[in-house]
Amino acid sequence: MSAVTMVSMDALCSDRRGMTLVELALVLVLVGILTGAAIPVARVYFQSGIRTKINNRLEEAKKALEGYWEVNGYLPCPDTDGDGKENRESGGGARLVGTLPHADLGLPPGDGAGRSLTYAVLRELTEHNSVTDSERSRRCDDYLLASGSASLQVRDSGVLVSVPFVLVSGGPENKDGGGGYLDGENADGNDGLYEHKPADTAFDDLLVYSSPYSLARSGCGKLMVLNKSGGTHTEDLWVEQSFDGGTTWLSGSHVVVDDGSSGTLWVEAHSRIRVVEEATSATLDEFFFLTNPVTLVYDGA
Repeated sequence: MSAVTMVSMDALCSDRRGMTLVELALVLVLVGILTGAAIPVARVYFQSGIRTKINNRLEEAKKALEGYWEVNGYLPCPDTDGDGKENRESGGGARLVGTLPHADLGLPPGDGAGRSLTYAVLRELTEHNSVTDSERSRRCDDYLLASGSASLQVRDSGVLVSVPFVLVSGGPENKDGGGGYLDGENADGNDGLYEHKPADTAFDDLLVYSSPYSLARSGCGKLMVLNKSGGTHTEDLWVEQSFDGGTTWLSGSHVVVDDGSSGTLWVEAHSRIRVVEEATSATLDEFFFLTNPVTLVYDGA
């Protein structure tokens, strides 16, 4: 029987060496450096995801508002009591400001980051079913196809742009440290001017707006009236418009076409148009106006 060699535990462990305090400290320092480097990267990645979500929600809301205008011929008023529905107002200032009436548009609430979207709109573009202001009959010309209204503007990378409506989110963070998530000029209390620029250390707001021409293409149409010289209608012709189905007419609200002349104008869709001879008050034409171009010729034949 072979002899059993006894080996002591000290002999087995003689080649093992424990980690010194210096080595342990170095490991902890390296872990701290790696963790410190990873946190900003993760933060940037997280905020980038939030910005993408907000931008998608803004674009969705913009398209919903433009579609609402195209179908109805007016824009909704802002939500001012937090129920997700518009609060319709008459009169007041040139613009209305509140939050997006998401329920009326069939959209989810908020900006994608847990906060409401600020919504500012020209008051003239929200009026419907009542003739409270004769300027409504000219809004395609005055507000959409002309230079626009200075009552609502966006400073887009330093350039002032007149807009029919604007949607604003405070972005992922409150960058300027103010009392709300809106930063800089968007938080200064001037609800007629909004800022759109790249994010920096004191600003990360996101916004979208519609151009006047986008609304004009979908909600306005061109009407041309030609009154030939020497025809039966030797007097002026008035173009009138109604927003309540013909119950109330805005007399002479658009254009006067003299004998032997023509007039071209852009008028709002979803309204009734009639052409009236001034001398006799006779209605020569009356029709429901869509967005397709219409040419009316009066030659007395």
